[in-house]
Amino acid sequence: TKSKRCHGGWVHNKSRCQAKPSQLPRFSVSFEQTHDTSTMTTMSMDPAYLQALVASSALLTGRLMILHLLAIRSRLMSEFFVTWEDNPKDPLLPYVKAFLLGFGSDFGGKEFVERVNRITRNCSENEPHFLLLALLSGMGNFVPASVGIKTIQVFTFGRMGHTVAYLLGPIITGSPRSTFWTVGCGSTLFLAGKAFSSVVMKK
Repeated sequence: TKSKRCHGGWVHNKSRCQAKPSQLPRFSVSFEQTHDTSTMTTMSMDPAYLQALVASSALLTGRLMILHLLAIRSRLMSEFFVTWEDNPKDPLLPYVKAFLLGFGSDFGGKEFVERVNRITRNCSENEPHFLLLALLSGMGNFVPASVGIKTIQVFTFGRMGHTVAYLLGPIITGSPRSTFWTVGCGSTLFLAGKAFSSVVMKK
């Protein structure tokens, strides 16, 4: 049987061509623009950088979902309903409470729910911008992978610490919360400065 020739360093496997395993370590996206001539720009991301970014996103997202569930649990237990259609006599509520382990302490009822709302609002104001900037910086190689990884880790530490300090607000002072927020904010400014300077230098 005549073997099929594969180009570009690919190997023939059964009835099709496959890339060699050694050629698959980096995440890459290609964009092609055609005007008078065709040009190809390839953006690739270091695997370790991508792993750090995914881990950070997963951790921050999971924390946010847990906060939402805790707020719903506390709201149902204390019957702190914010909309008129939330009927405390709804026949499904006992099942929802059981799913959310709605027994024991409600963590402060209305005050806890409002505190969680402030935490989630702070998260929405600070985290999406950093994660998007980190993603684009990594794809365009505008920041060295080692520097980007450390920045992502420091940012994640700051944001997680900010959440814990905010939840412990009634017990501790506001200084730890402000300190952790500054760590996250400083990480964002540092990454933005590195990415911007790299873009300017490449022009």
